[in-house]
Amino acid sequence: MRLSYAKHMRGEDAPTYDYVLITKGGERIDVMISSKLINYGGDKAVLGIVADISELKSVQETLNLTMNELVSVNEKLGVVGSLTRHDVRNKLTAITGYTYLLKKKHKDQADIVEGMFKVEQAVSDSVKIFEFAKMYEQLGVEELTYIDIGQAVDEAESLFSGLTIKIINDCHGRSVLADSFLRQMFYNFIDNTKKYGVKATTVKVYCQQEASGRLSLIYEDDGVGISAENKSRLFAEGFSTGGSSGFGLFLIKKMMVVYGWTIKETGEPGKGVKFIMNISDRCL
Repeated sequence: MRLSYAKHMRGEDAPTYDYVLITKGGERIDVMISSKLINYGGDKAVLGIVADISELKSVQETLNLTMNELVSVNEKLGVVGSLTRHDVRNKLTAITGYTYLLKKKHKDQADIVEGMFKVEQAVSDSVKIFEFAKMYEQLGVEELTYIDIGQAVDEAESLFSGLTIKIINDCHGRSVLADSFLRQMFYNFIDNTKKYGVKATTVKVYCQQEASGRLSLIYEDDGVGISAENKSRLFAEGFSTGGSSGFGLFLIKKMMVVYGWTIKETGEPGKGVKFIMNISDRCL
């Protein structure tokens, strides 16, 4: 305790440190040593405290080993998933090719052509599931950085060819802590409006400062909206009202957890959707 005593006498705080004590029997005991300057009988004295942390050390070592194993397993799953998707995609591409040839060869046989269309739809659905699996696997892996919301909306819009819906983007200059999935989120929103908005002609994306000081990010359209009975299931895995995979909004909900945001849909049925994302205070 001489070092601690010297520091205390100079008015400095002595650090807490770990140490290994060895008993007469040769047993090693992990301890944590701390000290405090006290007044003892009118004189300055150093009170030393020695705490046995052997159990804590053991738990930490077990936790570290478990984490290392989880990281290793996750890396292996990532590699297996990537290879599996690649190989299966090749097989699905071959199926699509053969289907095209069969439709062309038997174009005068309606039952065969109809069957081939169903095969193509199944292949298309499988590809979408693989795409979701890839995105879900990468969710939360990227480091969050400040991203311009308006730019993310523009990039999402540019992914559509021949989009007839007008996008009003009032978010330029606003940045939030996010990753590349922010663009994917807007893509999913616009894609849903395009597919299920029916009468939708306009999408508006804007920011709104709340009374609490937090920022809300809002996506709304003028389509048919969400029926009251479907609102509670909107973000459930696999739920869809239009025959899709039902993974789009589920993925967005998981993105909110990574970002530390919350999301709710408050649109009026028959008048369009309105998704309100309450952003954390980490925005510019």
